[in-house]
Amino acid sequence: MTETRVTADGLRRRRVCTVCKRRFTTYEKLGAPGLKVAKRDSSLEAFDGDKLFRALRRVAAHRGVVSDEDLRRIARDIEATLVDSGDYAPSRQTREVFTAVPQPVAHIANFALPEERGDFGSGAVELMGDRDVLIVLFEYEPAAAGAPLFKARGIPRSLSANQFDPTMLRRGIAGQVGFQTFFHQADRAFCLYVVLGNAAASTRLVELVNSVLATVEISPRAAG
Repeated sequence: MTETRVTADGLRRRRVCTVCKRRFTTYEKLGAPGLKVAKRDSSLEAFDGDKLFRALRRVAAHRGVVSDEDLRRIARDIEATLVDSGDYAPSRQTREVFTAVPQPVAHIANFALPEERGDFGSGAVELMGDRDVLIVLFEYEPAAAGAPLFKARGIPRSLSANQFDPTMLRRGIAGQVGFQTFFHQADRAFCLYVVLGNAAASTRLVELVNSVLATVEISPRAAG
């Protein structure tokens, strides 16, 4: 090897063949971790994101408002959680996470919400103006409260403008920015998702969002 350079995509190396002495270039890029799932019989199986997505789709089939877009994002969040937990995970842990099927959802907005809309605001965000905000409080199965994805405790009460980014949007719309986090409270698991209608007015709009979050109360689920 005669030269190594760091590029945006990884490493670029200039090498020399020890036999023919010809020079050539190799490009090296960090691959995805080899995540594996430990099955009940102790055998290991490569993690399959598409298989997880199909399972989520089957479980959520009775909830027509859960779009494939939402399910794919949940599958990606689950995969990220499992990667953070180690290079393999028991299949029981995988099931516990992906069977956290969406439950109740609350939409809070300062504009008229359409009757037909998705859990994460599809059908509504397209109607947002420069002064509008949409707050989504999306609940999962109670058993999910103990999953690593929801390890943060308590709903955030004070967001800042620099926490919002266009890449956080579930449905990318020019000019809008979003924020998303997962947390648990009162033995319940939630996703907080917020959309601002105008990135240029983020500071002012976040103040409005925080004034709403300060009033949100989450109590334990009623028995039965």
